Amino acid sequence: MGTVPCELVADIASVGAPDDIVDGADLGAMLARWKTTDPVADIAPLATNGDGIVDGADLGMLLACWKNTCPASAPAPAVPEPATLAMLAFGVVTLLRRRSA
Repeated sequence: MGTVPCELVADIASVGAPDDIVDGADLGAMLARWKTTDPVADIAPLATNGDGIVDGADLGMLLACWKNTCPASAPAPAVPEPATLAMLAFGVVTLLRRRSA
């Protein structure tokens, strides 16, 4: 499943007062919202901020983060801009052409 950004699921039980760990309180809060459309617990799939109902996909996401600590102040991972990737590709191609010449 890969790495799940736990800060997206850690605060189900403590909205407004994060406890920064995925535990039984979060599981209880999710189960209390089971089969509802509550956006607080509707966390999966991440790409769409939920599928509209609190269900097994959301439970799986919560369990993937079980007991992970999630500092609220953790910075988001750096994502290179598309232009940076294009420049890197151009540099690699240029370097390879130079070596073969």
